[in-house]
Amino acid sequence: MISHEGKKIRHPWALILRLCAVGFFVNCQPSEPFLTRFLMEDKGLTEDQLDNLVWPTDTFASLVLLLPCGLLAEFWSYRGTVLVGLLCRQATRLLLLFGDGAATM
Repeated sequence: MISHEGKKIRHPWALILRLCAVGFFVNCQPSEPFLTRFLMEDKGLTEDQLDNLVWPTDTFASLVLLLPCGLLAEFWSYRGTVLVGLLCRQATRLLLLFGDGAATM
C-alpha cells in the first residue's frame, strides 16, 4: 500500500486510471478540427477576420489566464478550479453556437 499524507491508498491503479480519464475528457475536443470551417461557413466570418482577430485573441487570452488559474488552483482547490474551467469551456461553446460576428467570438 502507498501512503499519501497519512492516508493509505489501497488501489493506486484506480487513482491513476481516474486521473487519466479526467485528463482525457478535459482535453477531448472533437469539434476543434472543424472550428475554422464552422466559423467561416455558418457564422460568416472571413479568413482575414479569423487570422487577424479571432485566433490571436484566443491564443493570448489563454496565455494571460494561465498563471492566474494555476495560482487559483493552489489557493482554492484543484477540483473547484477544474470545475470552473469546464464551465467556462461550456460558456465558450454557447458563444460559438449563439454568437454572431467576430466581436462575440
